Amino acid sequence: PSTVPDEGAENDCESSLKIDDKKGQLRWNTTLENVLLDVLGEAAREGKKTGKKWDTTVWNNLLSTLSNKANETVKSTHVDNRIRQMRNEFNNFVELKKKSGLSYDPAKQTIIASNEYWKELLSNP
Repeated sequence: PSTVPDEGAENDCESSLKIDDKKGQLRWNTTLENVLLDVLGEAAREGKKTGKKWDTTVWNNLLSTLSNKANETVKSTHVDNRIRQMRNEFNNFVELKKKSGLSYDPAKQTIIASNEYWKELLSNP
């Protein structure tokens, strides 16, 4: 299912690439992340991934779609880095959910714990 941005979200991607940054670092936002997940999710459902490798047409389509949305050139390294970061965030989330004393609210998509628990957890990560 594709994600429909909220009203006013058409400006959500402007200036997503820091021009003054010599590395050309892409500033990811919710809109770009949703495009990334939508394109790769659809390609996976269509069987266009072999092992850890995406079909070349999928990757080229993804880079083109992201570049159009961001109004800047999105490179493979930008996507690789964001996927790696999202994977790490997801793994951290899964580990956090396993801890006792926590609960997950699927409606709010948040982990719930007392303030004391968060202070203890954050003091000893």
